[in-house]
Amino acid sequence: MRKQTKISTFSLSILMLSAATTSFAQITNNPDDIWWNDNFWGEASVSQDSGDQSFGTAANSYGTNSTFGYVPASEAKNLTVTVNNLRGENLTLQLNTDIAAGIGNKLVVRQNVFGNNYVVINNTGSSATTGRETLTIIEAGNNQATWTLKNKVEAGAYEYDIRPTAANANNIELYSTGKVTSTAQAATSFLNIAYLTTYIENQTLLQRLGDLRNSEVAGVKSDGFWMKGFGGKLSAFSGSTMKGFDMTYTGTQLGIDKNIDIQDGRLLVGIMAGFTRTNPNYNEGDGTGKNYTAGLYATYLNDNGIYVDNVLKYNSMHNQFNVKDTVGNAVKGTGKTQGIMLSTEVGKRFWLESKQQGFYLEPQAQLSYGYQNGDTVHASNGLKVGLSHYNSTLGRISGIAGYQIQGQNPVNIYIKTGVVREMSGGASYRFNNGEKNNHTFRSSWFDNGIGANVTISKQHNIYAEADYSTGGKFDNAMMNIGYRYSF
Repeated sequence: MRKQTKISTFSLSILMLSAATTSFAQITNNPDDIWWNDNFWGEASVSQDSGDQSFGTAANSYGTNSTFGYVPASEAKNLTVTVNNLRGENLTLQLNTDIAAGIGNKLVVRQNVFGNNYVVINNTGSSATTGRETLTIIEAGNNQATWTLKNKVEAGAYEYDIRPTAANANNIELYSTGKVTSTAQAATSFLNIAYLTTYIENQTLLQRLGDLRNSEVAGVKSDGFWMKGFGGKLSAFSGSTMKGFDMTYTGTQLGIDKNIDIQDGRLLVGIMAGFTRTNPNYNEGDGTGKNYTAGLYATYLNDNGIYVDNVLKYNSMHNQFNVKDTVGNAVKGTGKTQGIMLSTEVGKRFWLESKQQGFYLEPQAQLSYGYQNGDTVHASNGLKVGLSHYNSTLGRISGIAGYQIQGQNPVNIYIKTGVVREMSGGASYRFNNGEKNNHTFRSSWFDNGIGANVTISKQHNIYAEADYSTGGKFDNAMMNIGYRYSF
């Protein structure tokens, strides 16, 4: 064999792969060359002429399930091999591509292609794709073969498949399916997790402290310590990128406050802290979230039934995900953000019978403003997802109908319904520093619930509330149970 020379395009007169045994042979060029077919399976007869840089003959008449192509995967991505005919069954063509740059290995068959065959292209999470690219990978004069990807290809944040080209059905191209990868979906869902965790922690006064007026019925106006637990599930998310995501959660909050008697009422001033754990489920994996909160609150209760509740909170949120890519490889990612929220709730209780007992109605309104900063998620497969900061302005209008039972241990039961509206909530994200993709939380939903408060021996207040929210972009089922000790 003559001295081999480096070439970028090979020409084979015949390439035939078929039959049933697997002996091993190699075709190699200079050690620093890129070569077509690192491994031929079966017998191969190869000669190379350094003058015209072409293969004379390569023939394999023994092996099915053969692999041929540009390997190893770390090699260049813009080489072409040309053959006259390709015949085989269950062949695997391995190619390297950089679809974002519009280059890739290519197989050109001048005449006929037959068989049911496969294509393998490695995933590249760091590729700066837009999800609109196409790339021709096979050209043929008469393509009678069926070509199928063994696994969908992940390039950047998007999944790609193969199909005949629109201009020539004999040619095969790689194209975006329009679907984001499991990694991209999990990383962008950090926006949803942050927003929804803040929402479920933005408790109403009844959910946080119970019915303080129930204690007044028992003649209690004093300092107090409280703790509560809550849990639930969020589901049915909309949005093309973030759909297929639901989340269970559990949390605890506690606080202590000082009672200050003022004219015609009283003021409670307190501090609070909390922790919420979320467990998001994705199409191809799961994750965890941990949110730590600390805050201040001031609650004014007037003797005429009016109340005003103000809360200021800081949060630190930590998220991580574990998903599988199209090949089944594990991909991980983490994120961390901080935020603040300020909430004001007002309401007035109207007694339908005598004061402090019997039926009552209570209209309520709440306005909350929140800010959450942005983050960049670095996934282990090379994908980088930049998440923007966002502002949230939530308004709630609702009403309560309840019944107060007097006695040594007063009991209050109620039902509630209302509408919540997100009035801002604009956010965005970028894949691998690419183009901006907008996302919005703006929507409206109904918030309904039923609850009860019991005061025991004037010092112990036990309260519970079950809530269900539906409409807009998500559904939420939630249970709150709390305890307050007055001293």
